Amino acid sequence: MKRKLTFLSVLLVWSFQTVGAMAQNLGDGIAAFSLQDYETARAIFEPLAENGDGDAAFRLGWIYEGGFGVARDPVQAQAWYGRAAQHGHSEAKQRLLELQMADPKAMSVARLEEAAAEGSVKAKIELARLYAAGDGVALDKDRARSLLLSLCQEQTSETIRAYAQVALEAFGDETHVCVEQ
Repeated sequence: MKRKLTFLSVLLVWSFQTVGAMAQNLGDGIAAFSLQDYETARAIFEPLAENGDGDAAFRLGWIYEGGFGVARDPVQAQAWYGRAAQHGHSEAKQRLLELQMADPKAMSVARLEEAAAEGSVKAKIELARLYAAGDGVALDKDRARSLLLSLCQEQTSETIRAYAQVALEAFGDETHVCVEQ
């Protein structure tokens, strides 16, 4: 009888701990993070992210990218941002792109094209450079010009337009004016 009571007591304690852990939600993780209890925040976010919570996955990416309570790990950060992006988290898509653009040569041309189509200025600049030089892609000066012209037309940043203007002039294209002289 004593063995059964001990077993039941252990089972009861374990079940309360399990229910307590399951009851933790994103808000609990955010609270722990804001109190700089990064280990607890990570422990809360991980099971949530593993179960498809894009916000939790994004916050894990942030933890690994910033080195909050863990060693900085851009590979882990990209993995968590990637999971969050798969669940439609727009900030995660942006952070993932920014981390990948930190080393544009590591990105595939297809991914750069996708990012450029989504409006990424960095991706358009990198693609224009690749196509203009034939660096890892077939030389395609028309595609490079097209990307630079899109920067002229779409950008409100004077610096980006000036960059595009100089690059177009390097192609010998004096007909397009990105920046008022």
